[in-house]
Order: sequence, then C-alpha cells, then structure tokens
Amino acid sequence: MGLAESVVAFREVFEIALVIGIMLAYLHKTKNQEYSKFVYAGVALAVAASIAAGGIFETLREAFESNEALFEGVALVLACAFVTWLILWMFAQRNFAKSLEKGVQAKIGHKEKIGLVAFAFIAVFREGIELVIFLGGIAISTGALNAAAAVLGGVAALALSFAIFRKMVRLDLGSFFLYTSAILVLLAAGLLSQGVHELQEAKV
Repeated sequence: MGLAESVVAFREVFEIALVIGIMLAYLHKTKNQEYSKFVYAGVALAVAASIAAGGIFETLREAFESNEALFEGVALVLACAFVTWLILWMFAQRNFAKSLEKGVQAKIGHKEKIGLVAFAFIAVFREGIELVIFLGGIAISTGALNAAAAVLGGVAALALSFAIFRKMVRLDLGSFFLYTSAILVLLAAGLLSQGVHELQEAKV
C-alpha cells in the first residue's frame, strides 16, 4: 500500500523544508539575504550526501547477499536505534526554530561563510540520513520500497510547508511533531521486531 513510505517521507521532507525555510526567513528578516547562497550550498551538499548514503546502503546490502538475514537483522536493529535516538533528540529541542536562528546568527555575525554552509549541511543531512535509513529499513522489512508513495508523501510535505511559510495555513507544529513522532516510533518498533526475527533466522 505504501502508507509507511508516505508517512515517513512526509514527516522527514517536511522537517527538511522547515529547517531550510527557518534559516532563509531569518536571513530575510535580518536583511542578510546575501548569505542565502551559502545555505543553499549546504542544502545541496546534504542532499548529495544523503543520496550517496542511500547508494552505500544498497551496495552493502548486495555485498552481504550471501548472509542476507544477518545483514538485514543488524541493519533493521541499528535503523530502529538510530531513528528512535533522533526522534528523542528532536523532542529535547524545546525551541527548534530559535536554536536554528541562533546558529545562523552566530555564523553570519562572524562572517563564517563556510561555517554557515556546514551548519546548513548538518541541519539538513541529519534529516536526510534519517529518511534514507527509515526507507531502507522499510524496504528490507517489506521486501520492496514503494517509491511512488514516498514521492507522494514528499510532495505533500513540500506543499504544506510552502502554504505555512506563505501563511496560507496555520499548523500547531507541536501537535504535528508529537503525533507524527508517535507513528514513527511505532514503525521503528516494527523494524526492531523484524530485525530480531532476521537475526534469529541467521542463528546469531
């Protein structure tokens, strides 16, 4: 059905769009639009790195084809642990927007152009790698990835983020992240269960 792919892509792409939007909005508000290109550079590098991470994941999966159950079991357990840690980290950030703005302010205050590129890269890559790992885990768990459903979820997230920044839609972000995080935790639990099963099949 692709529901899991849609939900994951929607949540992660929305977070990425939110991160980019907050940084660009802050630069616009403080009349520092000339630094926007460095944010875009960091975003572009993060997207490229996320795609590369996806390629590495697939390469490793093919390399361990002779011991597929072991690789899939370890990958699913690690994916569950990593994604759960990121979700908990997100909850620990009580004012995510303010922390982003302070980070951007610190970089432009010291005219650290490369630092701003790195800051944007880390902020976006953190979400990108979460998306790659989660979708990779779903692909292992279900046997195939519904790419169309993932793309649909991503497009819907971009549309919603655009509407929010254009003030066409009002959204309680606290409730949004609470409910979507609960869904992601349930999906992560499913990956953990499947991972343990694969490890048992591998007799580890």
